[in-house]
Amino acid sequence: MRLNGRIPLTCLALVVLAPVLACAGGFYVPSVGTAASSMGGAYIGLANDYSAVHWNPAGIMSIQGTEVTVSLHDAVLLGSRDGAAYFPVEDSPGGVYDNVERRVAATTATQQNLAPGFFLYADAGPLRGLVSKIGLCGYTIAEYGTEWDGDDVAGDFEQRPVKVNGELPDYKSSIRGYVLSPVIARSFSDRVSVGVSGHFLYGSFEHIRGNWEAVYDSTSTSPDTLVDFYPYEFSEDLTGTGYGATVGVLYEATDLLTVGLTARTPMTVTFEGDVEVTSVLEEYRRASQSESFDLTFPMWAGLGIAYDDFLFDGTVLTADVQWTQWSEVDEIVRSVDTELPDDFGTTTLQWEDTVEFGVGLDYRLSRSTSVRLGYRSIPTPVPDDTFDFVMPMSAKSAFTLGVGYRSDVWRLDVGLEYQSGEKRRLTGTDYMDGKHLDDVMIPSLSFTYGF
Repeated sequence: MRLNGRIPLTCLALVVLAPVLACAGGFYVPSVGTAASSMGGAYIGLANDYSAVHWNPAGIMSIQGTEVTVSLHDAVLLGSRDGAAYFPVEDSPGGVYDNVERRVAATTATQQNLAPGFFLYADAGPLRGLVSKIGLCGYTIAEYGTEWDGDDVAGDFEQRPVKVNGELPDYKSSIRGYVLSPVIARSFSDRVSVGVSGHFLYGSFEHIRGNWEAVYDSTSTSPDTLVDFYPYEFSEDLTGTGYGATVGVLYEATDLLTVGLTARTPMTVTFEGDVEVTSVLEEYRRASQSESFDLTFPMWAGLGIAYDDFLFDGTVLTADVQWTQWSEVDEIVRSVDTELPDDFGTTTLQWEDTVEFGVGLDYRLSRSTSVRLGYRSIPTPVPDDTFDFVMPMSAKSAFTLGVGYRSDVWRLDVGLEYQSGEKRRLTGTDYMDGKHLDDVMIPSLSFTYGF
C-alpha cells in the first residue's frame, strides 16, 4: 500500500479552516456560546449575549453596562470504522495480485477536547461619539481530534506487520484554534445596529498516520509468498497565524421580529512546522524537516431571524441559514526541503459549497430560568474521494438542549449538543472501503457577571 498524499493534507486543511468550520459544514467543532449551542447554532438573528462576537457582532448592543463571561466547551468523538483496506501491489509474483484485501474494524479512543473562553464587554466611554459598545474576547474556536489504536487499524492481518520503533503505527489528529477578537458596535436608529469584530487566529495541528507496504518474496514465483506488511508512519506538527473580520447587522423589523445578517471575510493562514516519515523501508524514510504553506479559507455568510412570543409569552423562536464557499478551497501547495514519498507537494481537495439550516427555541419558565432546544443540519463539503477516517467529516444532524439561570447580576448557562453522524459507506477506494460513523457529544457551560 502506498502513502496517499491527498489524505494527510485533507486533515491539514482543517486546522486553518477551523474558524469557519466552527459554524459551517464539514468538520464541526464546539460552537461559541452555550446558549447558541443549545439552540442549534441558530443565533444570528438573536445574538444577545457574549457569543455575539462570533455569530453577529451587532448583538453586543443588547449587553448592559460592563460584563465578564468565562465559558468551557468539550468535544468527545465517538467514531468507528468497519470495512476493508486494499493494499496495492506492483510486483506480485507472476502479476497474480493487483491488491491484497484485509478486513478492518476499529473504534476511536476517548479524548477530552476542552475549549475555554473569556469575554469582556463595556460601554464605549470616551469613544461614545464613534461607537456605543466595545469588547475584547479570547476564545477557543477549535479543540478537537481523534486517536485510533494501531492494533485496531491493523485489523485481521494474517501476517503480523513489522513494527516501526517497536510499535505498530498509530493514527492521530489534534486541531487547536485560539482567537483574540476586539469588537465594536453602534446603533444607527432605534431598530438598526451594526457591529464589527476582528479575528487574530493562532492555530496548531498535530497529525500522525500509518500506512503499509505489502512485500513479497522476490525469489519466488508463487502467488502465496506474501512475506509481510511493512509500515511507515507519517507525522507532522505545525502552527500558523491568520487574520480576518466579521461584520454583522441586526434589524428590528417589528416589535417581535428581528432579522440578522453576518458575513465573515476569507483569511489566509501561513503554517510552518516539521514533518517526518519513519519506516523500516529505506525508500520511504525521511528525516525530520521543515515544511510550510499558505492557505486561504473561504467566505462564510448567514441570515437569521428571532421571533419573540412565538406561540406562548416568553418564547423565542430562531432560525438560521448559513453558507460557506468551500469550492474556493481548491488545493494545497507545500514547501519542503526534501521531496516526500509519493509527491505530497500539491494536493487537490475538491471540496463543495455547503448550506446549513438550524432552528432553536428559548422558553422562559420563570423570570430567572430558561429552557432551550435546537436542531441543526450539518452537511459535509468533503466528497468520498478525499474522505479520511483519521479526521472523519461525515454529514451530521445535531440535537441540542440547555438550561439558563439568571439573577440580577450573574447568569449561568449549561448545554449539551449531540451530533449524530450519517453513516458513510464507501466502495472502490484504496483503503477506506466500508462503513464509517462518527458521532460527537459536546457539553458546555458559561458563567456571566455584570457590573
